[in-house]
Amino acid sequence: MNTNSNLHSEICEVLDKEFTKDFLQKNWLPYFNMVFPKYGDELRKKGYGLMLPASFSDIPLKTKQDICNAIAVLFSGPEPYYYFRECLSENAKKAWDHLLMNGYMGFAQIKEELGFEMHVVSERGSRFYFGEVSLHPNFSMFPVKSQSWDIRSEESAHIFLPRKLRKILINWYKFPSEAELMPTDSLPQGTYSFNEVEELFFSDFSRLTIYFRQNEINYTAKKRPVPSGLSKVQRMIQIKEFFPDTTIKRHKLLRTNMLASIIPYLVSLQKKHPEPYDMLREFMNKYYLGHFATPPILLPDVKGLGNFEDFSFLNYEFQMLSLLAALPANSYVLINNLMNHAIYQLYNLEVIDRFDAYQKLTLDEGTINKTHIGYNHYKKAIQFPLIKGNFFLFAALGLCELVYEEVEMYELGANAYSAWDGLKAVKRTPLGDYICGLTKEYQVPKSKSIDITLSDTSLLIHLAKADSPNLNTLGNFAEQINALTFKTDARIFLKNIRNKEELNAKIELFKQIFGELPENWLTFFSNLLKKVNPLKAVSDCFVFKLPKENQELVKLIAQDPLIKNLVHKAEDYQILVPKSNYLNLKKRLIEFGYLVE
Repeated sequence: MNTNSNLHSEICEVLDKEFTKDFLQKNWLPYFNMVFPKYGDELRKKGYGLMLPASFSDIPLKTKQDICNAIAVLFSGPEPYYYFRECLSENAKKAWDHLLMNGYMGFAQIKEELGFEMHVVSERGSRFYFGEVSLHPNFSMFPVKSQSWDIRSEESAHIFLPRKLRKILINWYKFPSEAELMPTDSLPQGTYSFNEVEELFFSDFSRLTIYFRQNEINYTAKKRPVPSGLSKVQRMIQIKEFFPDTTIKRHKLLRTNMLASIIPYLVSLQKKHPEPYDMLREFMNKYYLGHFATPPILLPDVKGLGNFEDFSFLNYEFQMLSLLAALPANSYVLINNLMNHAIYQLYNLEVIDRFDAYQKLTLDEGTINKTHIGYNHYKKAIQFPLIKGNFFLFAALGLCELVYEEVEMYELGANAYSAWDGLKAVKRTPLGDYICGLTKEYQVPKSKSIDITLSDTSLLIHLAKADSPNLNTLGNFAEQINALTFKTDARIFLKNIRNKEELNAKIELFKQIFGELPENWLTFFSNLLKKVNPLKAVSDCFVFKLPKENQELVKLIAQDPLIKNLVHKAEDYQILVPKSNYLNLKKRLIEFGYLVE
C-alpha cells in the first residue's frame, strides 16, 4: 500500500485543533503504544514506514505535535485502524463504530441504542449542583463534552468525534448492503399511497397562485404562513393533505403549510419562467438550495423554532436533493435503505446548534411534561424527521411518490418523534427526474376529467355522485340545494368579496377549476364585473351635521337667503357644502357670531 503523508498531516491538524494534549496523551496515545511494538514491522512492509520511527525508543513524545504525529498513524489507513479497533473491548468497539456514524451521542441515547451505560455521575454536592459526568474506565478513549454548570448536566453531557476525522475513518469500513439504495417490489401492507403527485401539484399550484395574488394568505414577519389562516386556505383550494383523518391538530395542514410557504417564491419567478415546472426547478436551485429554511415547516412537533431566524439553520438541503437524485429510476426504495445510506454517507444534519436545541427546543403536546431536545433526542427529533420530512415536501411538489402510515403518538418523545415517522418507501417521479437534472425535457401529465357539470340554461351545478371529492370546493362558489345540485347567484358568489381584484381572482379560480364555461356562466360573470362600483363618491363637497339642540343655527341655515344659496340640505340635520362655497359660508356665519375654524 502507498501511504498518504498528506492524509497523516490532515489527521494531525484535526487532533491538534479538536483535543487537548492532556486528553490525547492520557486516552489515545496508549493505543499507539500497544500497536506500534507489536505491529510496527508489519506496518512498515505495508507502506507506513515514513510515518513510523525506527524503534519504539526513538519516539519523541514531549510536545503536543509529537503526540499527534504518533496517534495519527492509527487513523491513516485500514491496517493500523484495524489494529487500533482490536485493542478495544467489544462494547467500546461497538460504541466507537456507532459514534463514528452519529458524530454525537448523549448518554441516554447510548443506553437506548447500544444497551449499556458508559458513564457515572458524581454525587451531588449541594441542592444547586447536580454532579459531573465521567466515563467508566473501559470507555476512557471517548471524548466528552458537557455544560457542567447546567442544572441538567447529565442530559447535556455527550461523547463526540470531529466530523473531519469521521470523514477519513469511514473510508476504512466496507459499505454495508443495507445502505444501498436498492429497488423494491415488496411494499408494506396497510399503508397510504400518496401518488399522482405531479397532477396534484400543478392543479394546486394554479389555484393557489390565484388565491395568493388575491392577498388571502397571511404571513408573519419571517415570511411564514400564519397558522390560524391555513384552514381557510386548505378549504378554498381543496388541498389534499397527507393525514386528512388525523386527530392531531398540528398534523392536519402539513401539506397546505408547505405549499403556502413556497408559493411566494414560485410567484416571484413567474415572469422569467412561465412554465410551472421551470419555475419549480428555478425555486429548487435558487431558494431551496439557498436561503429557504425548511426546518420550520418540517418539524411541526418541535416547539421553540420561533426562537431561530432562518439564517440560524445550517443549509443542508443540497444533501436531500442529492439523495432524491440518487434513487433508482422508476422504483420504490424502502426508507430503511434510504436512512442507512444517509447515515453511512455521514450527511451533515447539524442544522441547529445542539446546545441551542438543548436550551430552546422541546417536544411538547401541551402537557406538563416536556421532552427537552438536546444530546439524547437530537437525532430522532431533528435529524431523522428532516430527512423523512424532505421527502414529504418533495411529494407535495410532485417530485416523488410515498408509501407511509400514520403513527399513533401515545407519547411524543417516547413511541414517536414526528409526523413523518411512518414513512415506508419513496419513488422519484418524472418531474423529480427533470428537477434533479436527470432529464432535459418534461411533459405535464394530462389532467383527469372533473365529475361536475355546469348547467347551460341556469346557474346550477350538478355532481356525478354525492361523495364527490369536489363537494367542498363548490361550497366556495354556490349553495347546496340537494345531494347532487348546487346553485349560485350574485349574492352567493359575492360573499366575502371586498373589491374588483378579489372578484376577478375568484372568477379566475372558478375558471381554473371548471375549465371551459357555458355561455350563460360567462354572461353571469361579465354582468358581475360591469356592476362593480355603481356608486360614485362625491369629492367636491363637504358634509356637515348640524347640532339638533342648536335650533337657532338650524333656523339660520334653513331661512337665511344667502346661506340657502350656498348649501344643500340632506336628511338627519346634514348639509352638503360645495367646496367652492365654503369660504363664503364661513364669512356669512361670522356675521351672526359663528366662528368656523
